[in-house]
Amino acid sequence: MSNGARHGLGLLAGVVATPALAAALFYGTYQANYVLQSFRATWDDRWLPYALLGGAAVLIALLVGTRISPLASLVPGLAFTAAGGLWAWDLRKAVDWTGGKLPHRFDVGYTSLGGLGLLLAFGLILLVASLAPSRWRGRRRDDLDDVNPLAGMEPIGPRHAASPQPSSPPSAGPLPPGYGGAGPRNAPPPLSGRDQPAEGGEWTRMFGGEDQR
Repeated sequence: MSNGARHGLGLLAGVVATPALAAALFYGTYQANYVLQSFRATWDDRWLPYALLGGAAVLIALLVGTRISPLASLVPGLAFTAAGGLWAWDLRKAVDWTGGKLPHRFDVGYTSLGGLGLLLAFGLILLVASLAPSRWRGRRRDDLDDVNPLAGMEPIGPRHAASPQPSSPPSAGPLPPGYGGAGPRNAPPPLSGRDQPAEGGEWTRMFGGEDQR
C-alpha cells in the first residue's frame, strides 16, 4: 500500500472514530454519574458504563498504537484538545458556547469530562501520539527485510547447485578364509624339507630310489 493511500484511510478512520469515541465517553460518563448518585450498585446498572468507557479506552489504544496513519489519531486529538482547552481557558465561555448543544445525556457527560480536565487529557494523548515521525513515513525497505528473513538472499539456480558427488562403492565385507592378498588367517605353516613328500611312487618312498641302492 502506498503512503498516500495509507494516509487517506487514516483520515477516514479518524473522521469515523471521533464521534464514536465522543459518544462512548460522554454517554459512559453520564451512566457512571447516574449509578454513583443513585447508589445503584447492581451489576445490571454498572455493566453499561464500564463497557462504554472500556470500549473507548480500547479505541484510543488502537488509534495510537498501530501502524495505521497518524491522521486516525490526529483528527480526534485536535477535536478533543480544542474542546478541552476551551474548558481550561474559560469555564463560563465553555458553558455558554458549547453547553446544551448535545442531547441531555451526552451533554452531562461532556460537561463532566470538560470540567474535570479529562477531555483535554484524552485530546493530548491522541495529539502527541500523532507527532511521531516514524508514523508519518511509509514502511522502508529495511523494515520489510526485517519482516521477511529471506529477502535479499540470492536464489539458488543451476549455476549454484552443488554437483552430485560419486557415491562410494559398498563395502564388500570380510572375505572368507583362503581369499585375499593376505592369505587365510588360520592357514597352516609351510612344510620343512624333511616333511616334503618325495617324488615318485609308493615304491620309491618305501625302498628309496636308485641312488640309495
